[in-house]
Amino acid sequence: TGTPTPEGLLELYAQVRLLDDGVRFGRSADAFKRCYFHATDYMEYDWQPLPGSKEQIYGKIADLALTLLSSDYLDIPDTQVEDIQVAMPDEAWKRYKELSKELLISMGPNGDIIAPNAAALSNKLLQMSGGAVYNSEKDQAVIVFHDAKVVALQSYLKVNPEPSLVVCNYRHEMDRLRS
Repeated sequence: TGTPTPEGLLELYAQVRLLDDGVRFGRSADAFKRCYFHATDYMEYDWQPLPGSKEQIYGKIADLALTLLSSDYLDIPDTQVEDIQVAMPDEAWKRYKELSKELLISMGPNGDIIAPNAAALSNKLLQMSGGAVYNSEKDQAVIVFHDAKVVALQSYLKVNPEPSLVVCNYRHEMDRLRS
């Protein structure tokens, strides 16, 4: 959001301390806490801001941070999430099952796709479902299996030409979508 409150005002101390070496709030996190907050339980696990603390804290960091409410400045339409089911082509599905069973696919001159363990296998299968896989050689070349997701996205964007945010898991997916 850009607002410097990761989990609330209490955790703001460390961020500001890194920026100003303790000038604004002192060199002790405990002193900061006791100056601007009060414990709400006897074990001092829960701390809440004292009245006026929020304004005082924001006043002290005004030269370091700018807080804007999106409702005041941005006119953004509501987010619409579109999950599009894309069937993997038969040949790619055959190779997918082969990799999941054998943990290895030889791709001839393009190199091999090797999954030495379960985590690597899961990663390679996820890549393959996207249409391409990094080979297991040092060059990390991309081996393309299908363009089903690219074609589905093109079809979607023809029907819905407004700006869209497309999520990619791998750089090769982004490169293929851009091209």
